[in-house]
Amino acid sequence: MEDPAKATGSEAEIEAAFTTAYQILRRRIEAFLALPWTQWEESGDVALQAELARIGEQ
Repeated sequence: MEDPAKATGSEAEIEAAFTTAYQILRRRIEAFLALPWTQWEESGDVALQAELARIGEQ
């Protein structure tokens, strides 16, 4: 994800960069919070790492 603080252009373009970053972070946080934590306790770190990598690609 690009750093919106480094965005250049018009005020609307800079605002769009911050909006995009917010949307990406919100989607990732919601996906993280929705993880079935009891499943990870049983399946171990490898499965959790894979799921976290998948969330990071969203």
